[in-house]
Amino acid sequence: MTESDWWIWNYIGEKDSLNKLGLKLTTEQIEDLLSAFMEIFDNNWYNSFPEEKREGILNRQFRFNCGPYSLIWIIRLGECLLNLRDINGFDNETVTRLRDKIQFQSVSIELDYSSCFTQAGMDLELQPFLNSVKGDGKVIINENPIFYEIINQNPEGFQRKGREYSIEIWNFLKNKFGSRETFIRFKKRNSDAEFKINKLYNILEYVNPPFNYEDNDLEIRIADENGGSRIEGYIMNREKNLETWIKRVHKKFKQLPSDAGGIIIANSSNIWDPQDIDVVLKTSWRETKEGQKSRIAGIMFCVRQMLGVPSISGEVVNFISPYFLINPYSKFDYSKELEEMARIISIYPDWI
Repeated sequence: MTESDWWIWNYIGEKDSLNKLGLKLTTEQIEDLLSAFMEIFDNNWYNSFPEEKREGILNRQFRFNCGPYSLIWIIRLGECLLNLRDINGFDNETVTRLRDKIQFQSVSIELDYSSCFTQAGMDLELQPFLNSVKGDGKVIINENPIFYEIINQNPEGFQRKGREYSIEIWNFLKNKFGSRETFIRFKKRNSDAEFKINKLYNILEYVNPPFNYEDNDLEIRIADENGGSRIEGYIMNREKNLETWIKRVHKKFKQLPSDAGGIIIANSSNIWDPQDIDVVLKTSWRETKEGQKSRIAGIMFCVRQMLGVPSISGEVVNFISPYFLINPYSKFDYSKELEEMARIISIYPDWI
């Protein structure tokens, strides 16, 4: 197979498009990173998917419908593969998991963070054995072996349910008010969707436009002219979803060694706000078990949009500094090491 025969050019355009990305990389560097990507995701991998399902699978993994964003992300993944393929612990199992459409997301995130550490010159080992169980990685910082586990928040189910509720509300508004301009804003993020929607329906049941309403939960504006519907705010209970995820994060303690402890890197694809941080602070350590308290030296909460590169809107997003919590109950003190790891994660990739 020659590079010109590679399946990916059917999705991302001609090679000339590489020069229009505005990256701090030469064309030769970009081609090297794409070649590393091509070694894993070759034509045999591409042809393994049924033709009728191929486009859907590839768009879910690589977001080809998002313009240059997808190409930049693929370049970053190629960089990770190039940096890690000779590292101890990168094996055929890693490649198999990466090629699997179900495991792809979690594995690629693991490679992204691990690549940051090796790019910073750290002594790195992938998949170290811990009592016959494989961990995600181990780095040496200040002569201390720091085991780390990575967990990625997958909000797709939560977001899908939110979209379903939105469609339900839009259908209700359309059936009752036709094409009139309507505006709905849910103010509280910590109430369940059923409560919010039922209250909305009860208020609007006997209403005729124009109509204005506002309380601590809802703001409603219904005009007498046409203009379509707009819904803002949180339909779903964001705090409950975040609390559930944090409890999942804490369960990763089982992957950390009891005699050395370690840290957990919790990656989110959602931009957090101060209220999210408050939920994290209240939830972390509140219901931890003794094993969690002793093994987890700290948790680093990070926001990296698909390997830390541009958001799916196509706009480059600024990095958000990792937010880390030191476990006050741990018998291991890795606070300096955790700070150093957070600093490194904020740096790479350095070519955007």
